[in-house]
Amino acid sequence: MKIAFVVPWVDVGGVETTILRLGCALRQRGHSVDVVSAGIHGKWWDRVAENGLGNWCLPETDSLCLVSHAAKVCRFLRLRQYDVVLLNHCLYVAPALSMLPDSMTVIPIVHNDDDQVYKVACANWKSWNIAVGVSPRITAVMRRRVPERETKTICNGVELPSPQSWSNRHPLTNELKILFVGRFIHNQKGVFFLPQILAGLQAQGVAAKLTLIGEGPDRQKVMHRLTELCQPDSFEWLSTQPSDEVYRCMLTHHVLLMPSLYEGLGIVALEAQACGCVPIASLLSDITDVIIADSRTGFLCPVGNVYSFVAAAVRLARNHELWKQMSMTAHDHVARLFTTDIMASQYLELFARAQHGVFASSTPRSRQPRIDLSVFGVRGLLPYPVRQAARFAREACRTHLRIKREV
Repeated sequence: MKIAFVVPWVDVGGVETTILRLGCALRQRGHSVDVVSAGIHGKWWDRVAENGLGNWCLPETDSLCLVSHAAKVCRFLRLRQYDVVLLNHCLYVAPALSMLPDSMTVIPIVHNDDDQVYKVACANWKSWNIAVGVSPRITAVMRRRVPERETKTICNGVELPSPQSWSNRHPLTNELKILFVGRFIHNQKGVFFLPQILAGLQAQGVAAKLTLIGEGPDRQKVMHRLTELCQPDSFEWLSTQPSDEVYRCMLTHHVLLMPSLYEGLGIVALEAQACGCVPIASLLSDITDVIIADSRTGFLCPVGNVYSFVAAAVRLARNHELWKQMSMTAHDHVARLFTTDIMASQYLELFARAQHGVFASSTPRSRQPRIDLSVFGVRGLLPYPVRQAARFAREACRTHLRIKREV
């Protein structure tokens, strides 16, 4: 089978990690797998080739406008004769999906519980076959938004640490080692709660050290608040790390903090459990409660309730046997339900059903409008230089207004 993951870019994050893992698993099972970027390369672009996957980039800047670019990308997909095209938050191709042959299965994968992500996934829904939601909540939302099409839940899978790495897992002794991994953006990841949680632990007399891994626009504010609220040398920051280094950190830390305001699934919580690093995460209905068994493999706390996060961490810090039991249970939980191999098998089963026409549209693509102009509206017909100039003007106005407010 010939499979293409279509993306706007390959940047740093959980979506890209999942694509690379799934792509490698499918390739190992004998399928041809390409990653097609319809926007720019992105910071992790080189990792596509490093993982043995085909890589093609069709820059938006090479096309006259968004509509012509969508047509260009779809012509490329048609020329490559893929059996399955997986759309990953990539609006660039949506207007021209009807240009693809009916034999080509088109599946948007919805990775996040976010309104803009849903809008991108639902665009030109008449031309795709079935959608995949990475959590039951996402699936439910997609079914409400596009009742005419089926959406299936396939949870993301992660790799397990090697047996040797697992056997060298660091036990909990005197100091509770806490980890945060993710993008420093409070509106999604709740990163401003991290200094309050660490300060709360120290107020309870718990010896704890927080390691933060990642980048993002709110990083400096978080570090400043940590300096103000917490004891010196009780926290450290590491920039974005490769997956093997993140796993090494998870194997040497005892607790993962994930105080997110919203997630698609929370892949970092799965990785932490695989490494025996007990997650304390926000309770997001049909998302985090799907991957974390509360009080058995981790703790689920009300969103933004710092006291609840502190209480859960204190409980583990003062009961080493409980932490050990939860750490082992978390590892077994992921090994049983959420591995990359399980994810790949579920996708292949879906592909097979789609290729046999189970999700065929009642209106073949050949009988649909060649271009759906409603996806972009007038903006889609504007030449790229005009859109760039408008974007720069908007950014300049926002900067001016922000400076004026600060003054």
